[in-house]
Amino acid sequence: MEKSINIFRDIMFRMNIYIEKGTHVDLGNYNIVIDPTKKHNDADLTLFSHGHSDHYAISMLKTRNLKILSEETLQILNNRIKKASNKIRNYKIIEENQTLEFGDDKEIKITAFNAGHCVGSLQFLIQLNGRKIVYTGDFCLENRMGYRRGKIIEGTDLIIDSTYFDKKYQFPPRNETYTEIFKWIKSRLVDKNQSNLIIFGRRLGTCQELTSLLNFCSLKDQYNIKIYTHPLVYFVNNIHSDYYENLGDYEYLKNPIANRTEFGTGTSKSEKSIYIAPFFLSFKKQIEKKFPEHNLENFGVITGWTLNKRFYIKGFPLTSHGDYNQIMYYKSKSRAKEVYFF
Repeated sequence: MEKSINIFRDIMFRMNIYIEKGTHVDLGNYNIVIDPTKKHNDADLTLFSHGHSDHYAISMLKTRNLKILSEETLQILNNRIKKASNKIRNYKIIEENQTLEFGDDKEIKITAFNAGHCVGSLQFLIQLNGRKIVYTGDFCLENRMGYRRGKIIEGTDLIIDSTYFDKKYQFPPRNETYTEIFKWIKSRLVDKNQSNLIIFGRRLGTCQELTSLLNFCSLKDQYNIKIYTHPLVYFVNNIHSDYYENLGDYEYLKNPIANRTEFGTGTSKSEKSIYIAPFFLSFKKQIEKKFPEHNLENFGVITGWTLNKRFYIKGFPLTSHGDYNQIMYYKSKSRAKEVYFF
């Protein structure tokens, strides 16, 4: 979501930074576009910080200009392009802490750093003529299950995520939220003797954290709880396990109620299971359509928005974004003279 448009011009170096359907770093004779959400024909170079759909436009993936992204993000984006002829072609993979050089005299240096947001997520540092432009992308400064915290990068200019840049979004300690999730699972599967739960989260980011969390908590083995994942979650989980750390055990399951003897209202009480599904299925109409006759008290959702918004089902404020305090902390530690929020 674009929350502000900031323009800064450096006449000496003909530099122009602005946010318009993506972040633009116009260096005069070289135009860099980061996370474009529409097609920009004037881009010489396009950077993709990660694979969430609000950070790219399919039309930009098809352009001929060079694209810079992580290997994990390449796989995620290509998976969303159904037509083989439209797969991303002109690209260069960049790894954490790697620097690539561009421009006629290799005067533009771009370095990638871990963002801690989701598998493959990167921050970018663009250096030219003494200027250090930091683009955080979506980031998280906390260590969490399945992820390392993002790194704070110092620079002269900071372009920073503002998703939760509001004082009302100051999240509780992560361990407290983990404990609340465990309490709810136990209350439903053990105390109420329910067969299964369905938990929704972002397929890329929080669902991997949740998979890891459930696998390495004592409840899973103590009560013999099986973990199932929606196909979209399963795909990302596999990429995460390949490139990051192993998330533990989880099984592919397309429709949890297609076979009532396997999963759903007709499941045997002897088997306990949790189904992890994408966030877009968590809305009332989707639940009524996809999970008819299912007990709503057995549904949960993990997203930072639950902190101050009422949801139709049980919510937990678990997010892969930095909250207000993290944004302010990053801003103060970056030493940037100019700050832009996207």
